[in-house]
Amino acid sequence: MKENTGKKEKRGVRFNLLDALILLAILLLIAGVFLRGRLAGRVASESRSKSVDIVFYVNDVKKETGEAALTGEKVFWKQNSMLIGQIEEVTSSPAEIYTECADGTTALSYDENRCDLRITVRAQGTETPEGFMLNGSQFIAAGKEMILLTPTIEVESLVASVRAVG
Repeated sequence: MKENTGKKEKRGVRFNLLDALILLAILLLIAGVFLRGRLAGRVASESRSKSVDIVFYVNDVKKETGEAALTGEKVFWKQNSMLIGQIEEVTSSPAEIYTECADGTTALSYDENRCDLRITVRAQGTETPEGFMLNGSQFIAAGKEMILLTPTIEVESLVASVRAVG
């Protein structure tokens, strides 16, 4: 039998496979963060911010809503609380109403109490091969449906066009 001499035996530090995997994961994480930072910096420097006019089409709203859309107001994208830009121009026209006649044709008439709006907003962003990135982070293109929010109105809209300015 072994005698207890009061001395403690030293155990050597054991380096096993689990330790190696953890160390490798940490090194890969650090390398990934470094490479992503360099790539993001390069993309940001290559793609300069541009001014664009985004034309939104708003269909069939109350006449009072159309009158409340004011030039100079800030416009937000409600779904993600993002600032789009500032209203440059608002064009209002009587709301178009299409009705089917007895003979099967469609007739166009106008409702003077309601209106259709075309709201032009000046925005900033970057152009990519896929399209326009609003503020460099949100894709926007013709045909996209959005809820616009200003201090005076909240309306559903359709992006009619995105045009570069200057």
